[in-house]
Amino acid sequence: MKQLTLFLILLLSLFALRLNAQEIIDAVRQNDIQRVTAIIQTEPNAVKTKDNRNCTPLHYASDSGNIEIVKLFLENGADILAKDLDGDTPLHWAAFAGRKEIVDLLLQKGIDINIKNANNTTPINYAVQRGHFDVVEFLLNKGAELNTEGDAGVRLLHQAAAGGSKKITELLIEKGVDIHSLNEHKGNLLLSASEGGLSDLVTFLIAQGFDIYSRDAKGEIPLHYAARGGKNDLIQFYIDKGVDINSAEDYGRTPLFIAAQDATEETVKYLLEHGANPNSVTQWGTTPLFHAPFNNDKRVVKTLIDYGADPNIVSDNSTPFHYAAQTGDVQSISTFLDLGADPNKEDNLGLLPINWVAVRGSKEAVEVFFNKVDNLALEDAFGRTPLHFASFGGNSQSIEFLLSKGLNINTADADGQTPLHFAAKSGSVNPILILLDKGATINAVDINGRTPLHIASMNGRTDAVTILLQKGADAGIRDNNGKTAAELSATYSHFMTNDVFEKSGITINQSADTDFQLSRQLNEGEAMIWYLDHCGFAVKTKNHFLIFDYSPRSSNELPALNNGYINPTEIVDQNVCVFVSHAHGDHFNPVIYQWESAIKNVKYFFGWKASDNPNYYYFDEPRKELKIGELKILTVNSHHDNVPESAYLINVDGLVIFHSGDYVGTMADGEGDIKYLADKYDHVDIAFSFMGGDILKRVCKILSPKMAFPMHAFGMDFLYKGPVEKMKSYNPSIDVKYQLNKGDRFFYKASNTR
Repeated sequence: MKQLTLFLILLLSLFALRLNAQEIIDAVRQNDIQRVTAIIQTEPNAVKTKDNRNCTPLHYASDSGNIEIVKLFLENGADILAKDLDGDTPLHWAAFAGRKEIVDLLLQKGIDINIKNANNTTPINYAVQRGHFDVVEFLLNKGAELNTEGDAGVRLLHQAAAGGSKKITELLIEKGVDIHSLNEHKGNLLLSASEGGLSDLVTFLIAQGFDIYSRDAKGEIPLHYAARGGKNDLIQFYIDKGVDINSAEDYGRTPLFIAAQDATEETVKYLLEHGANPNSVTQWGTTPLFHAPFNNDKRVVKTLIDYGADPNIVSDNSTPFHYAAQTGDVQSISTFLDLGADPNKEDNLGLLPINWVAVRGSKEAVEVFFNKVDNLALEDAFGRTPLHFASFGGNSQSIEFLLSKGLNINTADADGQTPLHFAAKSGSVNPILILLDKGATINAVDINGRTPLHIASMNGRTDAVTILLQKGADAGIRDNNGKTAAELSATYSHFMTNDVFEKSGITINQSADTDFQLSRQLNEGEAMIWYLDHCGFAVKTKNHFLIFDYSPRSSNELPALNNGYINPTEIVDQNVCVFVSHAHGDHFNPVIYQWESAIKNVKYFFGWKASDNPNYYYFDEPRKELKIGELKILTVNSHHDNVPESAYLINVDGLVIFHSGDYVGTMADGEGDIKYLADKYDHVDIAFSFMGGDILKRVCKILSPKMAFPMHAFGMDFLYKGPVEKMKSYNPSIDVKYQLNKGDRFFYKASNTR
């Protein structure tokens, strides 16, 4: 009782602090200094309260511009180093708002002028981005650094240009930043300025000799940048200068592509009215309509179709409607169906549009198909129904709706898996309970002899295992390899799931997996391979341990290679080489830096200039070659959605290993880049390939690896089924692997694989 009382007191105290925070913040926003003073007199600690974004009253006062309130807070003990959820201090807020006097006052109180937030942004970055010339000038005069990270001054210059501020741009140039410096995409200042619209700066730069046909590393010209920024005035300016409105960058994307994804409907319509081709095609075979569903402005889809965009055009067996279905957006889906999109066409992965909606969208989005389509296909090329996908996606309302429409709860797909198998794989408890309550067969076995309990166990879904056991799942069933669910849990090092079995009185008789122990000595030309998730793989060779594109999802699991996670204590004595293709979050996670202090010998390789650390290796040049010890590394470069990246070909310990990242080389000459790599060696042993269209085909046909893995399924590993079949058809000689679970492992030997 005493503990409960203390808990309630603490809870009420926290609630009171939140109320005090909101009260004083409201007073600050209203510039009511008398009310602020009264609150502080009543509750002195009010100056230290925080709202739900971790912002203090001083943050809000620094933004509001009332210097007297700021002084009052500082006199009463406000923390000038307090950080909000983004890591921004009151100085960041003041610089962002252009409050020069408050910036000065905070600096006088001793805050570091170059203090960084969670994204390494300094106050002067904000002042530049917002176009506050007086604050920028003041900070520079007070010693704000232009080169805190080597090229920070260049970034500031291009930020100023993108904001259209001629005064700030000229000021930075006066301070020594090179007017001809390039941004992170190798674009000049006119390109950056074009994103900010027609301004004195644009005309000034053109007068200085900057070319209106300047190109960045992707081949984008200023007109592309103007389209991205939605700057119709500058678009017209370039059209009047004779620039072709259908100019394409290296991937074949015109300004309309850029606008269709990033700008508003007004800019898309403006481009179309001035002759932009709604059906222009990229190197991938996509049109602007493929990009439109990802735009926050949902009017863009209809506008493109109204101007002649084909909703049923096919690229790599996918249509724009498949892309819309992946967003799960009800409005976009309805628009496509109303304007003639085919709801029954399978995409390059063998999925129907409704399958994408079932796994990613809402019940309302699923209902749209049943309301608008008379002859709706409900089974894809691999026998999967929307109920399979809704069960994996965990959408209970969609599951109940689909069951109400008569979908068979025990339909098995080509691998023999039912919706309950799919629910068990994702581990969502409510879908499992609904399916069991509605009559799902709890011990249904797939083609590998595995029940939903096996699937939940090998994926470490502790809650799902608990529920299935409580509902009567048979833990004694053995799969085609003779494994029980509990033994699979042990095989995949799911210690928490093991505990569930043991507490249920189920003994785990599991012998050591001697084939895949890190202590195993390998010969030249041999490798052990672990699937880590998505595009992440670990490869142990004779003398090295390679890690590719590791980006773990959050988990309560104790990390181990056998469950798809890197635990540095497991590989502390290995010769570790960490390869990162590019900076997208599904390929790169800063957790990798923590390994430096834990692993004796670790090297880092990045497909772009990730930092200024001289101990790392960067592949930021086309077709770069590097030899480090026993490693020989070749790369080809590309730009993925404005992010530079590299694909790796590595010769190590008698093996040639390829990892594509996402794209392989420039799309303008992707085949040439693949041939360049293929010509370097008489064979490739192991390839990890992005599973999209031409890339997958080129890897199979040109590189022709002995063993290959598709990748990039975002945790939906059952999606590899389609690409695996394609890879076999592209090149029957390849030993194509079908990884289904994080921690799946494989052995490679030049003369024998398994």
